[in-house]
Amino acid sequence: MGQEFEYEVSPEALDNLARICNETFDLKIPEHFAQQDFDDLFEGLDAYGGFFGRFSWSVNDVVIRFESQQMPITQSFQPTASLRQLAADANIPCQEISGDNNDGSVAIDLPGCVVKTQQRCSTEGMKLTVVHYTPPIPEGMKLAVVESFLSPQYFHLNAPLLDKWYAKEAFTPPWSISINFRPGIKVEAQRHRITAKLFDSGIQSAGTHHFSFQGLDFNIVSLNTAHGVPCFYYMQITCNVIFDKRLPELLARLFETGLLDAQRLRRTPVTTTVWP
Repeated sequence: MGQEFEYEVSPEALDNLARICNETFDLKIPEHFAQQDFDDLFEGLDAYGGFFGRFSWSVNDVVIRFESQQMPITQSFQPTASLRQLAADANIPCQEISGDNNDGSVAIDLPGCVVKTQQRCSTEGMKLTVVHYTPPIPEGMKLAVVESFLSPQYFHLNAPLLDKWYAKEAFTPPWSISINFRPGIKVEAQRHRITAKLFDSGIQSAGTHHFSFQGLDFNIVSLNTAHGVPCFYYMQITCNVIFDKRLPELLARLFETGLLDAQRLRRTPVTTTVWP
């Protein structure tokens, strides 16, 4: 079995790498990299490749959520068979893992993607509610929930597959898409600076951290600690298509205007596996 090591890519790490190369190979590489040198070297690259372009490195993962209308508890909801068939037709590896609970939960593993389906219903003496402020589920009814967790590396592979699956199963749009940013990405908080950055950018402000871009409505929200300190930010988007080519353009525009700021993101954790 391989052994995993986690190291950091940062200006300081590049300094150390240059020093090791100089000592080992008798080279004369400059041993001091400024933050701007680091940004020029790495931020202009597509760290992962794929759909989100040169700002892919800023995306930790993407979560798509679908909630059905309430339905009778006896109504069948088994959509994963069609997803497996679509994956097979596209020659995409796919594995189904049944849940351990008696809630009809199923997980589908795809390369860089996990799809989870669950059926939630009322129980004796207790009204179950799902997140996003969904009303309690009446007795004898249930709610189907589908959540997909996608890595940015293979978003270009999985998003079109999920779009086909959603259409085949007649899931009703719009979808709730959350693009979760890596810790260290900052969002401009000063209102007058926000309006200045967005002026003539194509992004319209619709309130505090509520925006619109080419018909896409989105919010930028922080997930905070118990003390109110942001852990990370995520962008919540409402749209009818997952593989929406406006998304990478929107992401680029947010960084180019400075509404999203990565200058404080000085360290990039990288995990590698060394095999014996």
